[in-house]
Amino acid sequence: MNKKKNILICMSEVPYPVRRNGVSIRYLPILKHFCKIYEIDLLLILGNSDDEEHIGKLKKYTKNLNYFIRKKRKPGLLKKVLVHLSAYIPGRQPLEAYCYDEKQIKSYIKSKTHGMHYDVKLSVTLAFTEIIRDNVSADRYVIDCIDSVYAHLIREIKGTLINKYKLSLVRHWETKCISKADIASYVSPLDIKVLAGNHKIDNVEVMPNGIYIDDYSDEKNHIEGFVIGFLGNMDYHPNIQAALKLSDIFNSLKDDIAGLKLLIIGRNPSKEIVDLKKVSGVIVTGVVDTIWPYVNATDVFVFPMSHGSGQQNKLLDVMYASRPVISSSLGNSGVGAKKDLEVEIADTDDEVKAKIIELYKDANKKERLGKAGKSFIEKKYEWNNIFEKMDSSYFFKE
Repeated sequence: MNKKKNILICMSEVPYPVRRNGVSIRYLPILKHFCKIYEIDLLLILGNSDDEEHIGKLKKYTKNLNYFIRKKRKPGLLKKVLVHLSAYIPGRQPLEAYCYDEKQIKSYIKSKTHGMHYDVKLSVTLAFTEIIRDNVSADRYVIDCIDSVYAHLIREIKGTLINKYKLSLVRHWETKCISKADIASYVSPLDIKVLAGNHKIDNVEVMPNGIYIDDYSDEKNHIEGFVIGFLGNMDYHPNIQAALKLSDIFNSLKDDIAGLKLLIIGRNPSKEIVDLKKVSGVIVTGVVDTIWPYVNATDVFVFPMSHGSGQQNKLLDVMYASRPVISSSLGNSGVGAKKDLEVEIADTDDEVKAKIIELYKDANKKERLGKAGKSFIEKKYEWNNIFEKMDSSYFFKE
């Protein structure tokens, strides 16, 4: 009997519960699947102790589970100046990823992996890739970037001369990090395209998220009227911006669609989102035990995303539930649904309004779009297919 391969996975989030964030919805299914095939050591570098209550839930998927709680540090003025200056040197770690406690993190990682040799070391965060690369012994080194830091910032930062230089430094650092790995992956082909620009990056490939349906239910809440919806973690800036834009569109449609409702589903709503509850016809759920009764109560989901990067997991969820989707090109870029067949694409407010009105008036088209979207998700984002690709790319290749 062949000995199981030994895998180290290092990440900066606790991947539990599954719908907590983008990392958990990706890595809890991964841990559940691959713990049956490999021996997994999970190493967590966490920003606060609030996550400790969930860590114990992960022990059954791991051979060894260790976690480091980072302490807040206030660097002196000289240290801050030196860090800021070094961040302007090509190839150095940008401020967005700099760790003032790097020595402590390095010491912890070395102590927990001392004397160990892994078949594969997998880093799920760019911030600690250099520490993992230089201080953990393994035959194979893999980085799962998930989203591109550069692709995210290029949509957020205004194009001043100094900002363009900062972006070039982030791009240089990110490409330098992934060039040292045997394989690096992103969930979205657009992120790879934006990062690579006119150059080819040989050791990078797309590794999408699968659709998580273990908790799926066809239960449906009753909400009067025609319901347009938004789903996502509502403390995430790109989601906040998109939901606020949708609320403006909602207000402009009240005269066109009688009984129109706006349903915003998602945990940790920001103050701006909570304040929308004051508007007649707007429902903000906050955290819910299960998303599905709200998803199934929605007539059309609208995702007017203009910021962010990666794969929009929320599109997978609602399309699996046969809900028709209107998305910006950016929102669909990491999903790849066919325009006008599996998803409606709208990039301006007027286009979004026209699509909503069209689906309101044409119930048959709304149903066809929902069914086509579900079929697309079932074929492309079934986890077992992704596990096979991940196994051959991450773990199996010699």
